[in-house]
Amino acid sequence: MVLGLLPRIAQPVLRVLLMMIDTRIAEPSLTSRECEVLALLAEGMTRPQIARQLYISLNTVDRHVLHIFRKLNAHTAIQAINNARRQGVLAAH
Repeated sequence: MVLGLLPRIAQPVLRVLLMMIDTRIAEPSLTSRECEVLALLAEGMTRPQIARQLYISLNTVDRHVLHIFRKLNAHTAIQAINNARRQGVLAAH
């Protein structure tokens, strides 16, 4: 009889798990500018070089990097680049 209750218990649990997965997938994606900054970081450019290349201030580069780190769940540029490659956001070289 206990096994007969399992589907009624499992269905709500599965619904919650699926919602969690959907929420995780729906996390904000990188903007086109963040993708540009990430690609330049992956090429080995420094933040000041990126600022000059994109004609933006160093503060703006730092803001983009902060958003990139947050969205890719990274604490360093290397982690961000590796996570982006793993997720298919950045082409592997």
